[in-house]
Amino acid sequence: MNIGVDIDGVIYQTERLFRQYAEKYNEEIGGKMINPHIADSRLKYNWSKEQGQYFVDNYLILVETIADLYPDVREVLGELKKLHKITIITARGEQKPELELTKKRLAEDKVPFDNILYCQKSKAKACKENNIDIMIEDNYLNVLELKENGIRCLYFKEDFSIDIDDVEEVTSWKEVKKFFKI
Repeated sequence: MNIGVDIDGVIYQTERLFRQYAEKYNEEIGGKMINPHIADSRLKYNWSKEQGQYFVDNYLILVETIADLYPDVREVLGELKKLHKITIITARGEQKPELELTKKRLAEDKVPFDNILYCQKSKAKACKENNIDIMIEDNYLNVLELKENGIRCLYFKEDFSIDIDDVEEVTSWKEVKKFFKI
C-alpha cells in the first residue's frame, strides 16, 4: 500500500503553535477574525497582503523550528514502512530556508519515509499522480478535496478541527497504528 503523510499538523505539532502566534500577532495589529475555520492565518484574519507576509517572514521558520513531533509518530511510521511505501506530501518548500529546515528536521528527528514531495498545493493531485492509496491529512480543505477526488483519507483531527462526514478520523498516532492494525 502507498501511504501519503502530511507534515504540519500530522508529523509535527505546528498548527497549534501557528494559531497561538497568529492570535498574538492579530491582537497586536488590531486585526479581526473573518473565518475561524480556515487554518491559513493569512486567510483567517483580515490581514493585508503585507501583514500576511510579515507574519510568514517572522513566524513560519520559528514555528517549524520549535514544533515537536507528535508522540509515537516515528515508531508508527517505522512500523508502517516495513510493510508499505511512505510518501510525505507537503506544501512546504517554496522558500529555500523552509526547504532546508524541513530536510534537516526530518533527518535529525529520524522520521522514517521513502519519498517526499515538496510544494504540493493540491494534495489530491499529488496523491493521484503518485498512486497514493490513503493520505493522512489534518487540513479540512485538503481532506474535502481528497474526498471529492475519491482518495481515501485519514483525517488527523485536533480539538479545533471541523467535522467532515464520511471520513475516517484519528486524533493520535496510536489511533493510526490501530487503524492499520500494526
